Amino acid sequence: LPPGILTRKKIGFRVPIEEWFRGPYREFISDLLVSDGARVASFCNRDVLRQLVNEHLARRQNHEKVLWSLANLELFLRAFRPSSLETRARHSVREPI
Repeated sequence: LPPGILTRKKIGFRVPIEEWFRGPYREFISDLLVSDGARVASFCNRDVLRQLVNEHLARRQNHEKVLWSLANLELFLRAFRPSSLETRARHSVREPI
């Protein structure tokens, strides 16, 4: 490699989240954030979530950063914050004495 390449500062590269959410992950992001089971909707207005997703998918606005953050929050909540049904089921099972 040329010395200019070997000695230059590190540079980042862009991940095409905008295109992914409009293409192969279109249904995923929509289902994740707008479905009835979306836990992030307990913190956010469901209509606003739907508007953000719809505007992004229709190419009216680029909400990739917000959608990426909300998607990660949703996945975190699903992994580490059980739903009320899961909590009740867990507490209703008694250990044998």
